[in-house]
Amino acid sequence: MAISDFVFWHHADNNNTAHGTWHINYRQANANGTSNSGAAGGAVVNSSLSNPLPSGIASTHARMYAFSKNTFGAGHLKGSGAVALVAAAQGGSNYPTSNNTSADYSYSCRAFLRINQGSAGATAAGGTNICLVHKTLHTNGSTQYSGQAGGAHSADNLLSPCFGVVSGYSVQLKTLKNPADFSSLPGNNASGGGAVGTNAAPILQIVAPNNSGDIDHLTDIETHTCTGTYAFNTWYHVRFDVYYAGGSDVLKVYTAPISDAGSADTAGIGNETWTEVGSKTISGAGTPFIAWNHSTKKYSGWAALYGQNSASTNNAGHGHDALIDRFQFLDKDIS
Repeated sequence: MAISDFVFWHHADNNNTAHGTWHINYRQANANGTSNSGAAGGAVVNSSLSNPLPSGIASTHARMYAFSKNTFGAGHLKGSGAVALVAAAQGGSNYPTSNNTSADYSYSCRAFLRINQGSAGATAAGGTNICLVHKTLHTNGSTQYSGQAGGAHSADNLLSPCFGVVSGYSVQLKTLKNPADFSSLPGNNASGGGAVGTNAAPILQIVAPNNSGDIDHLTDIETHTCTGTYAFNTWYHVRFDVYYAGGSDVLKVYTAPISDAGSADTAGIGNETWTEVGSKTISGAGTPFIAWNHSTKKYSGWAALYGQNSASTNNAGHGHDALIDRFQFLDKDIS
């Protein structure tokens, strides 16, 4: 899919270098040459990476969100994020979900995902998530580079990168905590707030926040940690499906090998051997559930999130870079 097949929006940019997390998006937009286009991320040569994707499947360039470039100061709870959604005109006649009110179709997002470790290593001071998403919000499915104002978090239903949540349903390769991991949401670390990073290697997790209001509510969030072991600086081929069954939405996550038998490199895209690693049912009676005729929460794509909350004097390296390659969006008649 081409860049024009997506609509991008972001959380916070700022031309002041003191606003390190927000300044990341600003610098990337300058590099891209279009105002507010930091949500599109940047390019990195695949073959330059350690443990690169096999040449038979890799794009020449992967897309990277360079959150490791953050240099924000001490005692601040800040976040930065970007979302790329399949444009309404590009997803086919059964997309977005408001075109599937009879729930006869399932949707599938697939991509190679990776988190490159920042120089500080695994840390509690900050974290990064790279996500595949379904039923995520966009106001109209076509306006490029819109977004929301910055802040630690906003009382809205778009994106809360500090706390690792995006509207709709997501599967996340992640090192950020989310509201389910706190007894109360932290304030600035300098004021006694808690750390937002997991201080560990990445995990793969299904996340469905409260989708009836502020998405970073402590309650009304549902999660499921997928099986498998995940590491920094390593590619994973991940598939995320959603479909409606028996009054609920069913979320399924699969992985496929990167190389050898069953991989896209060996068998070709579309012929991979997928292994289910996680499943979550979202009850139609719960606040995480999103109706199939929802007017704005109806798009699929990916998201990159970064949050930090450190009492150190220099947060350099507390962010990890989020990478994605060979994204696919598919639908299937399941009637």
